[in-house]
Parts: sequence; structure tokens; C-alpha cells
Amino acid sequence: MDALAARTMDVSDGVEVARQERSFDRLQRMGIVAWEQVLLTLPTSYKDYTVINPFLPSNEALYPVGKACYAVQVASHPNLAGKAPPRLSFNVTDGCCTAKLTVFGNVWAWEHLQIGDDIIVEAVVDVWEGNLQLNSPSYIRSAMAGKLIPVYRGKRGANKAATISPEFIYDKTREALTTQLDATSGFIVGHFQGMDEKALVRRSGIPFPDLKSMLLAIHAPSLVEDGVKGLEAARSIAAFEVIFNAERQAARKPNPKSVINIKQADVEALIAKLPFKFTEHQDTGVREIVQDLRSPYQMNRLLSGDVGFGKTDVALIPAIAANMAGAKIVIMCPSLLIVNQWAEKIQGFGKSINCKIVASGAKLDKKMLAENPILVGTTALVTRLPKLKFVPDFVIFDEQQKHGKGQKESLVGSHTNRLDATATCQPKTAALVNYGGMSETILNQCPVVKKITSRIVMPEERARLFAHIQKILAEVKDSQFAVVYPNVSTGEGRGSLLSAAEMWEQKFPGMTGILHGKMSDTDKAKVMAKMHRGEIRILLSSILIETGITLPSLRGLIVVGADRFGVSALHQLRGRLARHGGQGYFYMYLQSADVQPETMERLDLLVKYSDGFVLAEKDAEMRGYGSMDDDDESQSGVSRSAMFFGLRLMPKDIERAMSAV
Repeated sequence: MDALAARTMDVSDGVEVARQERSFDRLQRMGIVAWEQVLLTLPTSYKDYTVINPFLPSNEALYPVGKACYAVQVASHPNLAGKAPPRLSFNVTDGCCTAKLTVFGNVWAWEHLQIGDDIIVEAVVDVWEGNLQLNSPSYIRSAMAGKLIPVYRGKRGANKAATISPEFIYDKTREALTTQLDATSGFIVGHFQGMDEKALVRRSGIPFPDLKSMLLAIHAPSLVEDGVKGLEAARSIAAFEVIFNAERQAARKPNPKSVINIKQADVEALIAKLPFKFTEHQDTGVREIVQDLRSPYQMNRLLSGDVGFGKTDVALIPAIAANMAGAKIVIMCPSLLIVNQWAEKIQGFGKSINCKIVASGAKLDKKMLAENPILVGTTALVTRLPKLKFVPDFVIFDEQQKHGKGQKESLVGSHTNRLDATATCQPKTAALVNYGGMSETILNQCPVVKKITSRIVMPEERARLFAHIQKILAEVKDSQFAVVYPNVSTGEGRGSLLSAAEMWEQKFPGMTGILHGKMSDTDKAKVMAKMHRGEIRILLSSILIETGITLPSLRGLIVVGADRFGVSALHQLRGRLARHGGQGYFYMYLQSADVQPETMERLDLLVKYSDGFVLAEKDAEMRGYGSMDDDDESQSGVSRSAMFFGLRLMPKDIERAMSAV
């Protein structure tokens, strides 16, 4: 058995652990940078290898139902055949009965076996044409036999050498269990400044006397129930961490330098210049922001509004009023198109309001800053302002989820008031998870009356979709459509904007235009100008139009390959429709009918719910909250706290932690 283990370790995932994957540096690909973090990598499940069955009966009815572990001996030399996937077959025996074992795909743990080698396999016993078979086999390393084994999530790489196998994580956690239990416990406690281990155990409500007991239950349980209990305790600590950080964030100290003495008369005069009447929520939002700016506490506020609900105006009125009071104002936007929209709105309040666009190539020096303009720009602000030692009194991050944590912090000084604006709706618990402790302003009243029809369109309905577009364009004056593609060029995969452009031009000659992120800023501006003049009726676009861009006459929007977009991105795109009210049509077109049920369930949320806050909550209930790392824009749902890796926090976890505190 020992000789076999030594040979198989040279070709299995386990051997890559012993020979190639021993270096701790590989763990950095998982985000682990210190040994005490290894035990914070949580298993996804547990495999029970405590019962090893003898391979004796010739009758399949006498074997366990489903997969079970068997001790067998190799009876024939493994025969390798096929390439995609490779297939390996050989016979195993107990000296009395013989069965055929076939492996598909991952064969390197098996191909060097020799006749007479004793091995343990997990498989399903079956009978084919009167002969015993071992189906769906898994090779069980001798170190795992007879134990309850945690199963970890690995990380797929570009090739085998770059892949981090679950077995590698298993072996590293075994090493850490012998040396890092105390260090890992201390690492966890270190996230809760001012709190000792006993207080943390008590306040988080975990059913263990100490953190070491919890870690042992997670990584080396005697029973599956113990492992599950340990994982639930880790979940409780992660949820409590969110509440704890929110409490600390909310406990602000006064800072007189942050005070901006905004005049109420200026606020009212600016609101009076708007060509529309504020909703009740917009009025409240302006009042909350102005109160924060006048107070001796630095503002740290989240402005969360559904798409098209007027958050720009709510942020802009206090910003202009603050500038009129002498404050230095910076507005950071995710793209130049949105920068131009902000600048146009600011200039609409009169020539007395000084506005300066800060983008690549635009001149900016201390003389210009001395005039105290409202600075509206892209990431160019990050590179230009610190060099000029310019610290704003009030900074607005528009579509703040598009900016990295480091970018935002580079613009915030010790007295800077900060407003993070987003149209990615944040229900109460989601806002707590992602922005813990920030004050919130919620806009959930639409300033115009509109009706958006949302539908999933299957490939066989393509002709009907084209007919509907033609009908709307003919019947509704000045109406426009946008068609959003997941890729720009053919080299980026299926569903290419540029490859489809010719087809659209043939169907709608002289009516189409193209907009995507690879175009120059000048060309983008020209396309947008044509859209606003009505010279383009069908805009073929990348995801570029998802955020913040206003197209007043847009009546229809088709997302091609909608299954490749997240709920938030789809809702953002839908928000481009009927901005001034009326009927809009939102179609999620699937390029293939072969779509996973969970994907269809996700898309169906867009059909059922139009309220962005309800939609965000339903999405979170389905897949958990996205990453809590401020620099990670992925929203896979597999998120981690500042401690645990691979933990999926759900709304109920945060709500339970809030009720327990």
C-alpha cells in the first residue's frame, strides 16, 4: 500500500501537492497571504470515508445504494483509450469477485496503477450484461481512507500546472491544523478591535466555547453534523463582522473643518430653476444631504435610487449650493459620456456656475483651481488632483461601484464630505453588507409615469421581434431602439456587435449607428449627438449604455445573450427606457434555447419585478450578496468577509445577526 501511494502521488492531484504544490506561494492565488488564513478557507461539503466496504458479493442487490467506498485490488493493467475525454479501463478484484472499473476524463490518478496494487475507490456498483461494474469512480488517497473528509473549492487555472486542486487545499489545511490553530483564532479576534475572544464568542452567538473548537469542527469533524455546526458558526461570525463594522463606522467624531455653510435660499433658488417638480423622495434626499454638509460631522452617505428616479439632480443641487458657499466640489464619473451629461446639467443653472471638465488631455493647473470651479471628471481626477495637492470639501462618486476603493480614497481628505451615488438598488441589508455604517438616502419614487413591458425572447421568436421593432418605429414618432451585445468583436466570443452590424443595416437601412467602449471619446460623442437629433433610430451598443446615459426617445431595448448578464446590469439597461415617461419595451433575447434552469429563473425576476429594490432583494435571496471587497466588481454571489474565503452570505444571515446584537 505504501509503495502504491508513493507511485500514485507522482501522477495524481495529491502528488502535485507533494511535489509541485508544496510552495506556499500558490495559496496567494486564492487570496491567502499568511499561514493563519489557511484555516479560514471553508469546505463546501464533507465526504464520509469512514466505512470501507469489502468487495465480496456477486449480487449487486447486496451492495449499498449509491456511491460507497470499496477496498479492491488491481487485477489487470489499465488500458488508456480516447482523447476527448480520455478513457481508462481495468479490472479490480477481492480474490473472489471481479468487476470492471472505467474512468472518464481525469485519468492521471489511475494510469500508473499496476496489477496487485491495493486501492480504495468510491463508486456505484452496477451490473452490465451480467458483469459487475464500478461506475463513477473516485480514487481515495490512503491518507483519506477511514476519515470524514472536508471538501474544499479549488481554483481552475489556464492549465494543469496553474490549477489549485481541492486536494491541495485539503493538505494545506492539515498542515495548518497542527501549527496554526492559535494564530488563526487570534487573526479572527484581530478583526474586532477592542473585543477579546470571550466577548466575540458571546456576541456572535456561536455554540462553541472558543474559536479553536469551531475551527476543529470545521476542518476535522468527527461527524458531518459537527462540520455543519462549525460552518454555521463561521457564518454567524462573518455576519456579526458586518454589524460590528457598521457600528464602528457610524461612531464618527466631530470635525469642524468639514462644515459647509450652505444657504437655504440658494438651495430653494436652484430647485426653482429645475424644469420639473421634485418628488417627495427627492425633496427629502436634498434636505438630508444639505443637513449633513452643514453639520460638524463628515458626511459619509449612500444615495441609492432606482434607475431613472432622478438621483443626479438630488446630488447636484447640494453640490452647486456648496460651491456657491465657497466649497471645493469634485464629481467623479465612470465615463466621459456621463461627465458631459453632468457638465451640461451644471451649465443649465446659469453662467455664474463655474464648471471644469477633467479628462485625459484637458488642461488643469493651480490658476484654474483658484477660480474654484466644480470639477467633473473621470479617473483623470485621481492622477491630476493629488499632484496639485487639491483636497475637495465635498466629493460625489457617481455610479460609485464602478470606481475602485483606492481611487476613491485618493480624493478624500481628512475633512472631505463624501456622497456615493448609485442606481444599483440597495435594500437595507444589502446596503449594510456593502457599505456598512453609511447614512442612506433612498429614492424609490419615479418622477414620471411609465410602463415597461419586459419579456424573455427565445431564438425561434426572432422574426416576431424584428416585426415588432418595425411596427414601433413606424407608429411611434421619433422612437428609438437600442440593441446591446455582450461582445464588441468576433474574437471575443459569440454575440458580436460588429459582426451583427451588417445584418441590422440590411434590415433597417440608413437607420443604425454603433457605440462601444473601444471607440474614441470624440466618436462616441458624435454618435450620441446623432441619437439626440434622431438621426439614428437603432443604436447597436456594448454594455457601455448600462450606466447613467440618458436617451430620451428610447422606446425599446434588446439585450442579445441576456443569459450572460447579471440581474443588476439588466435592470440598469432597462432603466434607459422611457426616461420622460410612456411605454417602453425590454426584451431579453436568448441566442440558444439550451439555458440552465437557474439562469431562466434569474431572468424571470426581470419579468416579474420592475421595482429595483425588490429585484435586488430577490436576487440576493437566490444567490447571496456579491463580493464585499470594494475593488471587486464581480457579483457571483460567492463572497467573503474580511476573514472567511468562499462564504456565501444571505440576507437572512445579516438579519439574524442584527436581531441578535
